[in-house]
Amino acid sequence: MKRNSQFSDVLHVLLHMAENDGPSTSEDLARAMQTNPVVLRRLMAGLREAVALMEADIDAGVMPLRGDRLFHLRVAEASENSPLLRVVTELFDERNKPLFERLGSHFENEANWRAAVEEHRRVVEAIAAGDAAAAREAMRAHLQLSHDRFIANWPSTAPALVPPAEAPRR
Repeated sequence: MKRNSQFSDVLHVLLHMAENDGPSTSEDLARAMQTNPVVLRRLMAGLREAVALMEADIDAGVMPLRGDRLFHLRVAEASENSPLLRVVTELFDERNKPLFERLGSHFENEANWRAAVEEHRRVVEAIAAGDAAAAREAMRAHLQLSHDRFIANWPSTAPALVPPAEAPRR
């Protein structure tokens, strides 16, 4: 079976961008990678496609899980880290199960998803601008903000349980 190296190419692009002081054009990066600039533009188009798919689903009143999954899988594949890719794949597979769908209906809303789309867009724009540090920071910020949005919507009204050793005797 032929191995798809498209996303390892994204990682390669990020490494070359990190070495440059200024923005990198697709022609510059293609020369460094000994490939055609069209290949690099297609890689960027794939990330933009994921963002556009998310926006279309939100506009249709649907949770944008397809585009979100596509975006994160493409980024994970770029790492060529098979355990990371497996974890990301499994996490997104869980989203299609009834329990997560039920949780999502309580915690996810249009405003949160639109915020995630904007965060994804920042990642893509930083990569397109040839700014690896900004791309890394944008992804880190997106993951943290996603976590923060989830936690902010988590109910905290239930009383905390105490360990059995600290519980009063009856």
